[in-house]
Amino acid sequence: MKSQDNIFESKSGIRLDTPAKDLFERFSYLKEYIISVNPRFNQLQHLAANGDLAKMNVSDLAELGQMPAESLIYMMESRISEE
Repeated sequence: MKSQDNIFESKSGIRLDTPAKDLFERFSYLKEYIISVNPRFNQLQHLAANGDLAKMNVSDLAELGQMPAESLIYMMESRISEE
């Protein structure tokens, strides 16, 4: 999985350009999960409240959490597989 490879798609269909809003609508538990794992994601509540979350994608989320996008996708994919 390469960070520059925007074609990459995880088993659950998550891509670097997947809109964050769509991701959290499809997997409602993911937002709380990533917040619990990385405190930097606490900003998501504020971003959702002021509408900025709608402009973000998975790559932006990784930047917000200051982590590699591949790690974020892997982490979310692991959580999804537990459901």
